[in-house]
Amino acid sequence: MVNTEISYPYRKVFEVHQYVDVRETDVIHWMGKKYRILSIELDRTQMKKVITTEEIDE
Repeated sequence: MVNTEISYPYRKVFEVHQYVDVRETDVIHWMGKKYRILSIELDRTQMKKVITTEEIDE
């Protein structure tokens, strides 16, 4: 609950190439929305990073 309102954070998963420089403090801007990074997992077998995010409600 936030300010006596129930909020359901919208989560989205992004996949990027392994060489993309991304940190957990970054904010992703995509399709006119902003996303806060929750976790970054490295998948070496497929040479990618899996980024779990939640939408920033402004």
